[in-house]
Amino acid sequence: MPNRAWQLIREELRIMQGFVIGIAGTSGSGKTTLITAMLPWFRSHGLSVNVVKHSHHPLELEPPTKDSARFRAAGANEVMVASPYRYAIVRELHGEKEPTLHEQLARLRPRT
Repeated sequence: MPNRAWQLIREELRIMQGFVIGIAGTSGSGKTTLITAMLPWFRSHGLSVNVVKHSHHPLELEPPTKDSARFRAAGANEVMVASPYRYAIVRELHGEKEPTLHEQLARLRPRT
């Protein structure tokens, strides 16, 4: 790709800070492959990227015998599992409506 084209793409990405890109498709159509190919490119161009992965299935992020699952089963609304390397928050909806995309995006924090 000619240098001018790359310059235009970089300028568009600079302007896009804070934008949301949606990718939808049927199972097996290559959405994850596309996203995992795009992420390193975005990062190499100085963009901070978050991903929201929607599922129609119940999320089981840990075995039922682990402390975090036991805390949720006992009634905790949210459980944070934290380590020196990453953390995850699991929230039980207890019959509440699924958060809107806007609400989900508000929970994500941009890299500062």
